[in-house]
Amino acid sequence: LKPVVALLQTICKDCARVLLPQPERTKMLRALSHPMTRGDSVRMGAAFKRVVERCKKVRECPYCGARNGLVRKVGFARIVHEKIPPKENSDRAHRERDTFVSSFEHATGQPKGAFENPVLAGSDVAELLPKAQDDLTPLRVKALLRAIVPADLPLLDMSATHGRPEALLVERLLVPPVPIRPSVMADPSVGSNEDDLTVKLSQIITVNNAIRCAPSSP
Repeated sequence: LKPVVALLQTICKDCARVLLPQPERTKMLRALSHPMTRGDSVRMGAAFKRVVERCKKVRECPYCGARNGLVRKVGFARIVHEKIPPKENSDRAHRERDTFVSSFEHATGQPKGAFENPVLAGSDVAELLPKAQDDLTPLRVKALLRAIVPADLPLLDMSATHGRPEALLVERLLVPPVPIRPSVMADPSVGSNEDDLTVKLSQIITVNNAIRCAPSSP
């Protein structure tokens, strides 16, 4: 997930444009197109890191005006966007927090038993609102990466013809049928074990089930 998180950090989470103002964008494109940089993977990697570090400091998209914050991985495979940093005390941050909390006014006023969890009440939801983050779900991440315009791809060290950002996401997994999977020999008294591929597929299914059940766990 590290490359995906880095890409999400560089783009606006609303319009998917790279969070570089026009003067810096032009300067960075000029540096990336230099022959000494294009032919050196180390220099290209260092240039992309500079883009990421600069975009981390941008709080307002220069193209659509949307607020952006830090993107980080939480837990096993969850990505969140800290749209409003908890320690930010600007007037805009206070207004946006108040707007966010007021949007849950109906839910926070519900009695116990009104939610899927029968022991949860609206007051319990209100206590969790200050900790709420912008959840970047897989479908949303896919839509954002697909929305990156071709003009921004050189800033991300990518190409519209040789690998767009959404190619980082695994959407299809080829599963060969059991008869063509080789068995791994073990102790003769035990017989043969399942092959490495079968074990790995089993682990993937187990992890997917865990992720699917995670939101419903108390």
